[in-house]
Amino acid sequence: MKENSKAELWEALLDVIIKHRKFSKAHWALSKKNVDKIEEVAETLKPSNPELLYRRLFRKDQFDLLENENNYEEQLRILSERRKKAIEIILERSGIESVLSFSERVTDSLQVGIALGQIVTDERDFDVLPDFLSSNSEHKKNLVTGYVMGRFNKAGWTWVDKIKIAKWSLNEIAAFFILLPFEPETWKRVKTILGENEFLYWKLVQAVPYNLNDALHIAVEQFLKFSRPRAAIKCLYWMIHEKMETPMDQVKRALIDNISSDEEPYSVDQYACTELIKWLQLNAEIDDDILFKIEWYYIPLLDDHIGLSPKTLELHLASNPKFFLEMLKIVFKSEKEKIANEEPTEEKKKIANNAFHLLYKWKIPPGTMRDGSFNVTYLKTWVEEIKRLSSESGHLRIALDQTGKVLANSPPDPSGLWINKDVANILNSEQHDLMRIGFSSELYNKRGAFMGSGGEDERKLASDYHQKASNLEVNGYFRLAATLRDLANSYEHEAKREELSNEFEI
Repeated sequence: MKENSKAELWEALLDVIIKHRKFSKAHWALSKKNVDKIEEVAETLKPSNPELLYRRLFRKDQFDLLENENNYEEQLRILSERRKKAIEIILERSGIESVLSFSERVTDSLQVGIALGQIVTDERDFDVLPDFLSSNSEHKKNLVTGYVMGRFNKAGWTWVDKIKIAKWSLNEIAAFFILLPFEPETWKRVKTILGENEFLYWKLVQAVPYNLNDALHIAVEQFLKFSRPRAAIKCLYWMIHEKMETPMDQVKRALIDNISSDEEPYSVDQYACTELIKWLQLNAEIDDDILFKIEWYYIPLLDDHIGLSPKTLELHLASNPKFFLEMLKIVFKSEKEKIANEEPTEEKKKIANNAFHLLYKWKIPPGTMRDGSFNVTYLKTWVEEIKRLSSESGHLRIALDQTGKVLANSPPDPSGLWINKDVANILNSEQHDLMRIGFSSELYNKRGAFMGSGGEDERKLASDYHQKASNLEVNGYFRLAATLRDLANSYEHEAKREELSNEFEI
């Protein structure tokens, strides 16, 4: 066999040996006797060429190189020492060109760079810097990244400040600083050396917000300055996660700027965005115009299942009939207008989608004040106003339906009745049959997803709604009580269907 083929077989046998010794207690593991035999064979195939001998140390799947399950950090330290020794041997035997050539034949050239950076002196910098900084070769990029990491870990800022970068291009200087730790010391040098061209650094550097403490707001400001709101969001999320003092203005700016950001689509962290919005809702004034705008643009992400809803927008719906009607007009056609045949623009589709999400998520009923109290006088005024406005626009039927749905979230009455009496009186009106339909629909949907119980859960719901209907009848709300009776009856039918389905399966 050729030397390279023998080396590949040797590497494969070593993998088998390590695997079966590491997991020797597993039922599938080979016996120690058989593993020892394999090791004898592997020894006869062991390469003499250092570049083949040490190639396996620089694989990306480094977990397979660890020889037992204990002392993970210690094994990594030993592996690091073995890598440094390997690069040192190749360097002494064949020179820097062999090391660079070796880096092209391994799968993890980053580790070659780290090992090289930790063993060489300043004179070797010119073999890698600055040429590799502007290379299009992936392995060279990884090599120089590892090299800078290794040199910095060994000599720190003393090494950085000795490098003569005056003759480097601006892009090479920026690329070099990007490889240094993401911290104030780096930023100071970026500002001093790149000056007005510091955007070359901030446009490309990855946000690494950990362990920066009070300096993190500086990075956020720079990311916002150079149109990197998603990087800023990553930093701001870390700040609130660690309960650090977080500038509210930066949070608002980052969320707003993110809406029109030209950064890569995959770079947005939706979870971080929702956490920042949740933080804003807890800390900002609830009638803040900026928060209103933020909730509007991010409304598809605001899910009550994660404890987040568009509170500002919902309160606006509950307090402003004109705004409610505006949302209805966006989503639903007027009964007074002919259906248009033209295809809506993408922008109109997006607005309609947001309006639909808002109406669907709306849980704060009219009459709810900003302090959380419930004002029945305000509720009555709101209902009469929306009836007048929607009648004029041709949206009365859908307005009554949507109003009935949100009233299903009304608070109980101070007297002990399960629903506020003024709300019940509105729903009980002879003119509000559509409102009662919406009310019943929302009560039904409130159940959410459920598992089959053979009809037991449905019978409990039917009993509960029959009882609520009886309470309404005692108070004279007969039409609303009939609606509850219908809902109870529907659950009784479902219970019977569940029972029959159960019997059929058995």
